[in-house]
Amino acid sequence: MSRIKSITQKDIYVQAERLCTGTETSEYKYCLAYYGNYVMCDISAEDAREIIACLQHALDVNEKGGQNEK
Repeated sequence: MSRIKSITQKDIYVQAERLCTGTETSEYKYCLAYYGNYVMCDISAEDAREIIACLQHALDVNEKGGQNEK
């Protein structure tokens, strides 16, 4: 019987965080962990979406045989 790993023992995960004071709350920032190491930190939601779009585009292009698209 295998045990399910805790989230921090997974190979890839994202941490989302906000800063809060008594009266203010910041926007979310994201950190990407890859094999136990943070590889990107303090990523805004907008930048996270752009990174995802770039990765998705690269995957789509490669699945189509590596055609160069504009």
